[in-house]
Amino acid sequence: MVADQEEDHLGLMLDRDALLNAACDLCRHHLRVVRIARELCSLLRVPFEEELRVACGMHDVGKLAVLELVSAPRRLSEREMELVRLHPLIGAVLLTATGLGRAADAVLRHHERWDGSGYPNGIGGERIPLYARILGVADMVAALTEPRAYRGGRVDPEAEIAAAAGTALDPEIARAALFLIRREPV
Repeated sequence: MVADQEEDHLGLMLDRDALLNAACDLCRHHLRVVRIARELCSLLRVPFEEELRVACGMHDVGKLAVLELVSAPRRLSEREMELVRLHPLIGAVLLTATGLGRAADAVLRHHERWDGSGYPNGIGGERIPLYARILGVADMVAALTEPRAYRGGRVDPEAEIAAAAGTALDPEIARAALFLIRREPV
């Protein structure tokens, strides 16, 4: 057995250093999402309450259960994606179990989409709680402006957010995000 690898219960070889780096990337991502959400709230004149700060700072905590998948430098299979799509539910359960239940709803619903095509419940429009919509936009802005192993080349965050406004994203919050992107690098 190699010193920095260990076989897990599925027989996969896990590189502990790679997993630690992925966990650190996740922490940096969470901090960026908090900052972006705070700026979006300011533009939207929505209070940036503790509930949203906690949700933004912990929104992908459920990914720790599937960290080797989300850090894989390849396209995931449909079965692997099904496992990754459980992360909002896992995160919401963890937050609730640790007394942070007020933030759990935003975490649970941050991958719902304005047009109803998201997960875990496929709800859309204003049925998605406001804080979950803000978190979803902040998460997308942060993700589009961070290097991702599975993505390869650069993306144009402004074009991606503009294209998602009114379909994946709340159009008003997307407009605020576009203002942020145009104003300064996020």
